[in-house]
Amino acid sequence: MRDTLFARGGPDEAGFIRFAYRPFDNRWLYWEAETKLLDEKRADYMPHVFTGNLWLVTQQKPRREWSPPQVIASMGCLDLMDRGATCIPVRLHDDGIGNDGAAARRANLSGPAQRYLDRLGLGVGDLFHHVLAALHDPAYREANAGALKMEWPRIPLPGWPDGEAEDAAQTLAASAARGRELAALLDPDTPVPGVTQGALHPEITAVAVPATADGRNMMGEDFALTAGWGHYGQGGAVMPGQGRVVERAYTPDERAVLGEALPTLGETTFDIYLNGNAYWRNVPPPFGVTNSAATKSSRNGSPTASATSSTARSSPRKSNTLPTLPGGSGPCCRLPLRDRLFREADKMNPPISMETSVISRLTARPCG
Repeated sequence: MRDTLFARGGPDEAGFIRFAYRPFDNRWLYWEAETKLLDEKRADYMPHVFTGNLWLVTQQKPRREWSPPQVIASMGCLDLMDRGATCIPVRLHDDGIGNDGAAARRANLSGPAQRYLDRLGLGVGDLFHHVLAALHDPAYREANAGALKMEWPRIPLPGWPDGEAEDAAQTLAASAARGRELAALLDPDTPVPGVTQGALHPEITAVAVPATADGRNMMGEDFALTAGWGHYGQGGAVMPGQGRVVERAYTPDERAVLGEALPTLGETTFDIYLNGNAYWRNVPPPFGVTNSAATKSSRNGSPTASATSSTARSSPRKSNTLPTLPGGSGPCCRLPLRDRLFREADKMNPPISMETSVISRLTARPCG
C-alpha cells in the first residue's frame, strides 16, 4: 500500500480531512480513494461530505439509554454513538452530467416534507435545526422515553401537513433558532461567542475552574494525574481507576453566578481532583440527569469517576424548552425522523449503502 502511494507521487493533499472520531473529539484523517488504507473507503459516503453540510448523528434503537443526537460538519466515525452511528445530512450531492458545484446539491427531504416547508416559507436548514432542538429538549425526552428506546424518534411539527395552523411558521422558526445555537455548541470546530471565543458568559466562568487546596495558581507538579484515575495492569496495560471525586453543595458565590441555570444543574456539584492538591472546582452533573441518578458511591462514599462526565460545551444558561406545538395530544403530527422527513441517511457499516425511500403516501400517526 505504501509502495502504491509513493509510486503515485505521494499522498493527495485533498485526502487530509477533518474526522469526527468521538463526541467533541474532531481529528485529522487521511482518506484514500484507491487503496485499502482505511478499513473501508465508503466511496458512496464521501461525496456528501462538503463544506457547509451538517449531519445529524443519531441511532435507531439504542442498546442502553437513548442519547440526544450530535451534530457534525465532517466525516464521522461509526462509533460516534453506541451500537453504530447513523448520519443524516442536510443536503445531498447529485452525480450526473452537468451536475457540479452548488448546483449538484439538493435538500435531503421527502416530497411531503418539502411541500410542508414551502408552505411555511422555510427551508431544509430550519427543519434540521428544529429536529435538533426537539430531540435535545428535556420535556420531549421525558415524555417519549419509552418510544425512543424502540424506534426512530417522531418529530412534532406545527401545522403538519399543510402548514396552515396559526403561527406554525413562527413556531418552527423559533425552535430552529434554538437548534442553531445547539448545533454550534455541539461542534467543537465552530467558534461560539461567550463560550470558546471572546469574553466568557459569566455563568461559565464558575464552571470547572482550575483550583488548588492551598489557594494558589496551578503550576508544575499540580498538573500530575495521581489521584487514582488509572494504574498499570498485566502486560503494562493502563487500567482505569475511580479517581477522587467530591460531591458538595454549591457555594453562595456559585449560586449567585449560575442563577437561572441552577434548576437544570441540580442542588449539588462536584470537585474533580487531579492529585492531592489540584482539582477542577464546580463540575455539574450531566444535563438532564439528577445527581442521585448520575452518581454511584465508591467504597469510601465518594462518587465514582463515571459519575462526573459533563457536556463539554453546553452553556448552563437556560433550558431550551420547546414551546407546546399544535396537535400535541391524540392523533398528531409526530413524524418518524427517517424516511418520513429526511429521505436518506448514511449507516456507516462496511460496505456503506445510500438508502433511498420514496414516499408515495404520508399520513399523521398517533403519538407513541
